[in-house]
Amino acid sequence: MEIICKEIYGTEGMDLSPEAEEKITLYTKLGFDKLPICMAKTHLSFSTAPT
Repeated sequence: MEIICKEIYGTEGMDLSPEAEEKITLYTKLGFDKLPICMAKTHLSFSTAPT
C-alpha cells in the first residue's frame, strides 16, 4: 500500500489507525499478504495538513 501511495499518488507516506495496523498484522499472519489487492482512493482520503 505504501508503494502505491508514494509512486501512484505522489504522497510522502501514509498513516494508518491502530485498528488498521492490527488488521494488517492479522491478515499477514493468515497469509493474505500474498494475494493481489485492489486499492481505490478519493479526493477526500488525502490529508491537506502541512507536514
